[in-house]
Amino acid sequence: MNDDWAFVGMGASGAGLAAHANQRGIRTIAWYDSDPGVETGVTAQGGFLYSGIFGEGLLTLPPNGADTG
Repeated sequence: MNDDWAFVGMGASGAGLAAHANQRGIRTIAWYDSDPGVETGVTAQGGFLYSGIFGEGLLTLPPNGADTG
């Protein structure tokens, strides 16, 4: 699958969906979360760290959608 997706709300569910989608070949082209703590964490880590039954890794993300101008 060669799709590009955008995610709104990157709490546990949104981040989990983004990580699983990435493992299936879907690229995250944009994301947004209203919690500034989420953006701070993503920026500090270089993306979302994930771990679960489908594996673990780092999902690198573009800048937060609110920062694109």
